[in-house]
Amino acid sequence: MITEINIKDALSILFGAVVNQLPFYILAVLLMRDYLRAGVKRAVWVIAIITALFYIFALASVFIPGKLPPHVVLELLFVAVLVSGYMFIVRFEVWRLMFALFFVKLYTDTTANTAKYLEAIHFPNLDGTIYRMHYNLYLLIIIAVTWPLIYFFTERVLRPIFRFESKIWRFLWLIPAACYAAIVVFTKLTEKTLNPLNSTEYFSLTLLTMFAMILICMMMLEFLNTARKQALLEANMGYINRTLDTQRDQYRELTEGIAKTRAARHDMRHQVAVLGRYCADGEYEKLAEYIAQLTNSLARETEVLYCHNYAVNAIVNHYFADCIDKEITLDAKLDIPAESGQIKDIDLCIIMGNLLENAVEACQFIKDEERFIRVRAKIKGNFLVIVVKNSFDGIYQKSKVTDGGYLSRKRSEEGVGLTSVKAICDNYNGLMKIQISEKTWEVSVLMEKI
Repeated sequence: MITEINIKDALSILFGAVVNQLPFYILAVLLMRDYLRAGVKRAVWVIAIITALFYIFALASVFIPGKLPPHVVLELLFVAVLVSGYMFIVRFEVWRLMFALFFVKLYTDTTANTAKYLEAIHFPNLDGTIYRMHYNLYLLIIIAVTWPLIYFFTERVLRPIFRFESKIWRFLWLIPAACYAAIVVFTKLTEKTLNPLNSTEYFSLTLLTMFAMILICMMMLEFLNTARKQALLEANMGYINRTLDTQRDQYRELTEGIAKTRAARHDMRHQVAVLGRYCADGEYEKLAEYIAQLTNSLARETEVLYCHNYAVNAIVNHYFADCIDKEITLDAKLDIPAESGQIKDIDLCIIMGNLLENAVEACQFIKDEERFIRVRAKIKGNFLVIVVKNSFDGIYQKSKVTDGGYLSRKRSEEGVGLTSVKAICDNYNGLMKIQISEKTWEVSVLMEKI
């Protein structure tokens, strides 16, 4: 049976569809904004299309109710549309994306069911028509109260969780999916005995699943923070070891420099005597030749000033000396000030030390003439960007445990270097990106200064 469409009902349904969906689509985009494929414009178009599809479905459910597939089938189809749409606008792998969307869908259904419950309690004589003005107003009030709280929760809990790259996401998405499925299945099993609109059991189940999901997310964050602290502890130990190595090298160079200075002072009077003799005899051509020989023999090893940050400059100079010994061309242009906002020197040294150590190690597997390392660092707006690119032999192996992880060729197990760099980036609301071509390996790091 087809019901006649009137403008008032259509506008009421349009308002309800927008209020019922748009805030949650925006919440999903904000939750995954670090991974947008093509900026905000594409996201706006996809959200508009999904909202329009939902509006068409809402119109059909009111005006041609007997012509639609079962509710469970429609729910599955709509979830498939959501996943497909968001895969088009974000770079998430499908598992993390489904975790995010099922969480947002669970929140959507919680607010919608709460509004339906309140409408049924206060207006018990109404039929089950969706998107009445009472329902729309209840929903608008609930969203106004809860949306900021959920947004705060996603910023403090969910976004840090999503930065954790691991194959465990293949299973984690099942948690919000199971919570969502519990509501759908409960609705189907009790549709003949309970009215979902005013059922206290149905309303209680919806709230319990939402609170359970929030609690699970908080437990996940605590677990991931523990893992991140462990990675940082290992990184700090590596930094301490590298610092000790650097200090030993500097002490050895200082000792050698003192010995060379003493020898130079001893030889200086002989050199001056020779120069004086050439001048006295008028042997200016021999004098010029002798001075040229002295200049060539006095090639001094001086520390290069790569940037004004003392700690980073010391690390780069340490690896510059290492590159000379191993015949690697190092090209470094660093614009790092003495103070980098909230970014600690120890974290900068861990990042630069790990990236340069990996680059030097990779270059040793190729021919001498092909070895190069290029380092760039500069401030862009409120962010510090570091890029290290090096040549390598094209051989690498991904970790089977951690997404985005790679096995160390020194130990045939997952290295902690890149894990440490990623953990530090996460602490500064940043990102780490790896780009691999046939013969080059490039790691880009972005960290927030303030």
